[in-house]
Amino acid sequence: MEVIIILLATVVLVSFLAFWTSIKPPKWPITKTPADFGMEYEKVVFQTNDGINLLGWFVPAKEDTDKTIIMLHGYPASKSDIVLMGVFLHEQYNLLFFGL
Repeated sequence: MEVIIILLATVVLVSFLAFWTSIKPPKWPITKTPADFGMEYEKVVFQTNDGINLLGWFVPAKEDTDKTIIMLHGYPASKSDIVLMGVFLHEQYNLLFFGL
């Protein structure tokens, strides 16, 4: 009987922890910026209607262009996790990385 209670308590605890981390994931730190990959950038801020600030980086293209690609990270990553993906696009396109 004790084994069943311990097993049931373990299942409940693991289920609760999985639920909690899925709705409140830990924030991943910003570890890289476009400058780490040789790209000049400027910090930009967009404020939503409900007052949340979306922080971003605008990276102008090496060539003169009016084309911009908006780069979005997935859940629960940060924009620094996708900077490397934009390096090859930097030649011909402006890049806008943003997120919380």
